[in-house]
Amino acid sequence: MGQNIPRTEKPNLASPEEKEKIKPKKPAAKPIVNLAFTRHPHFWIYVRLVTVFFSAYLFIALLSFPFTGEEDNSLIDGFFTTDIRESGREAVNWTGLFGAFLAHYLIYRGIGIAAFVIPIYLFIRSAQKLLKLEIINTQKFGIALTFWGVWLSCLGGYLLLTFKVEGILTAFSGSIGYEIATIINELIGFGSVLFYGIALVGYIVLFSNKVNWIPDLSESKLPSNSNEPLKKAPLQKTCLLYTSDAADE
Repeated sequence: MGQNIPRTEKPNLASPEEKEKIKPKKPAAKPIVNLAFTRHPHFWIYVRLVTVFFSAYLFIALLSFPFTGEEDNSLIDGFFTTDIRESGREAVNWTGLFGAFLAHYLIYRGIGIAAFVIPIYLFIRSAQKLLKLEIINTQKFGIALTFWGVWLSCLGGYLLLTFKVEGILTAFSGSIGYEIATIINELIGFGSVLFYGIALVGYIVLFSNKVNWIPDLSESKLPSNSNEPLKKAPLQKTCLLYTSDAADE
C-alpha cells in the first residue's frame, strides 16, 4: 500500500496591493443624522414656500424701521434682561418684537439700506423656483441689488459724516456703512466724492446693457467669414479697364 504523502501548501505570492483588495471591507459607518428626506421634492417646495413668507416678513420689518426704530431702541437694548412678553406688547414695529430685533441689527447695527437686498433677492429667487418661472435673471439682479445697496450705504455714511445729520441717513448707512465711509474719508479725504462717482460709472459701464455711447472695440471692422463675395477696390477696376483698352488698340 502506498504511503499518504502530506500536501504542502503553495506560498501566497500576492502583492501587498492585491492583499489589500482581498481583505473584506468594513461596513460604512451610519451617519448620525439621516438626511435622506432632503432628496424628496416636497421638502424643497416647503423650504421655498417658507423662504417666500419669511422674506416678505423681513421686508416689512425693515421698511418699518425708519418710522419705528427710535421707539424700539430701548426695547432692543434690554431684550435679554426684560420680560419678552412685556417687550412684545410695547414694540411699535409693524412685525412685532422679533421684526424690530432683526431690523435693528440688520439696519442700525449692520449694513443700513443694503439689508433690503436680503429679502428682495430671497423672495424673487424662491418664488421663481417655486413657480418654475424665470422672469428675472437672478444672478444679474443679485449683482445689481448688491451694488446699489452697498453704494447707497457707503454714500449715506459719507453724508452722515460730512453733515452730521442723523435720522434717515443713519438708516441708510448703518454702522458698517458709516465705518467704511470713515475709512475711505480718512484715506483720500475730499476724493471720496470722486471715488463714489467712479464706482457708479464703473458699474454702469460693466453691467448695464443700455449704454450705447461706448464704442465696442471687440468687434472687428473686417468682413466676416460669410459667403458674401468681397467687393473689389475701385483701383483694381480702373486697372482692368486700362489693360483691356490697350489690348484693343
